[in-house]
Amino acid sequence: MNSRRPPDGGYGWVVVMSAFFIMGLTAAVLKNFGLFFLDIQSHFQVMTSTTSWVTSTTIGMFHLGAPLASVLTLRFSQRVVIILGGLLSASGMLLASLDLSLPWLYLTMGVMQGNTLEAFPLFSRSPSLLAFYSRPHHPSLCVQDYKLNFGLYNKYVDNIWHGGVATIESCQGAEVWGVIWTLSNENLPSLDNQEGVNESYYSPLELSLETDKGLLLCRTYQMNNFHACPPSPQYKQVVCLGAEQNGLPVDYLKRLQAIETNNYSGPSLLDQITTVTK
Repeated sequence: MNSRRPPDGGYGWVVVMSAFFIMGLTAAVLKNFGLFFLDIQSHFQVMTSTTSWVTSTTIGMFHLGAPLASVLTLRFSQRVVIILGGLLSASGMLLASLDLSLPWLYLTMGVMQGNTLEAFPLFSRSPSLLAFYSRPHHPSLCVQDYKLNFGLYNKYVDNIWHGGVATIESCQGAEVWGVIWTLSNENLPSLDNQEGVNESYYSPLELSLETDKGLLLCRTYQMNNFHACPPSPQYKQVVCLGAEQNGLPVDYLKRLQAIETNNYSGPSLLDQITTVTK
């Protein structure tokens, strides 16, 4: 049996426990503010309505800080924003412990804690979870007697990846792993055009492959006028990331990672992809 990486990378329960403690130390503090309410009111000798502004400010900043957290997440990353929120919220709690005045609690527990401790961790991690779990997980399978290779359709032709691109070729005893995508026949012309069939770069290849549900007719592509050429490091990175994200076998992923490249270090299409996905 082939070893497969779980969709969550094997850290699902770590994420669950981390989320448990985050919610316990953030939202739970806000929801249980009533435990401290009477003590704060008695300590500062103020009216109930005045004391309630502490939790009211926290709730208000919780919602007002959400758009800011989302913008910063898109500009930087979830990790940066969550760490920043944790540092600021911890600072707010520490400053609140100085017990200077009730307006001081409005600023520290209300503004700093409400804006960072609540909005930043909650709303910045939501896009991250949504982006991960909304990705469709397609079944993978092994194509026997074919191997993965890299090259150009013409010996002297360059491309946007600055190196060889993928194709498969017949090879007795070899295997190629891939992912099954389902689409209607009316979309085949669009797929062919994307793969360069109209320019004679690739030719469609249909294979009947054994799956859990029986034989399945699958469509792949082979390069025409193939000339072997090592891929660029950037193209290899995209191939490896695709294999990893779709849970292909670990031993196959290691083989992909061992592929030699042409050591190209200039700008490439990967730079544009990275910019868009930040």
